[in-house]
Amino acid sequence: MCVVTKYKDEATGTAALSKIAEIRGQAASTLPVRMVSDVKGSAFVSM
Repeated sequence: MCVVTKYKDEATGTAALSKIAEIRGQAASTLPVRMVSDVKGSAFVSM
């Protein structure tokens, strides 16, 4: 499974990544699942 998220600007994306990291930290100790990989970066699209 792959999820691609588009943010309206860099500031929004940075804030979201911080919140995601916080949630993942909590989930690691409470959920019976394990994250296998994580990929971050910019994407350029031509429409």
